Amino acid sequence: MQATTAAVALFAVALWGGGQPGASWAQEPPRPAALAPERSGPSVRLDVFVGGAAFERYEQPDFEHSDAGIRYATTGWEAGATAFVGVPWLGITGSVGCQTIETTPAYHVAIGPQFMSPWIVGEDVGFRLFAHALYGVVSTTGDSPAQHGTEWVFGGGIDVLLLRIQYDYVQLNLPPLARGNNRVFIGGVVPLCLRSCREGEINLSGRPAIR
Repeated sequence: MQATTAAVALFAVALWGGGQPGASWAQEPPRPAALAPERSGPSVRLDVFVGGAAFERYEQPDFEHSDAGIRYATTGWEAGATAFVGVPWLGITGSVGCQTIETTPAYHVAIGPQFMSPWIVGEDVGFRLFAHALYGVVSTTGDSPAQHGTEWVFGGGIDVLLLRIQYDYVQLNLPPLARGNNRVFIGGVVPLCLRSCREGEINLSGRPAIR
């Protein structure tokens, strides 16, 4: 009888203690807090582009032998990216490509600043403008011994949604090729956001966009 009474008493004490705050034998694990929009820290964005590039050079006519000049036009490819950190209108562009200059295939790598306008959104379409100044190296390939030189690239263009149209003036330092050349790029551009993203951007940050 005494054993039964003691057991009932212990059960009552345990039951009473378990009902008090902080005295439960098992507690539910805390629920993870919902991710809040990332408002601190600089924004990080990356534009990736790739497409075709037409390279053209116009040679002035030799009036002693001909009345018409010679126009060289070839096609190639161009790819690269522009990184924006903190400043949305100023980024660093790096690009690689290959074009045939006159009859000589040439590969180039260039890097430099790019200035970008904000998106201008109309009723049906959005666009933005950009300009850049790049410096790089260029190397030729082919049957003759490879040549190496430098280049300056000055140009700009327009992005319409995911379409990019760009014009560049390319100044080569690669004898015996001509110094002044034109290049037109038409391709695609994908604007990505990696941090402090806003609504409407391709958000890769893993956090909700900032309104």
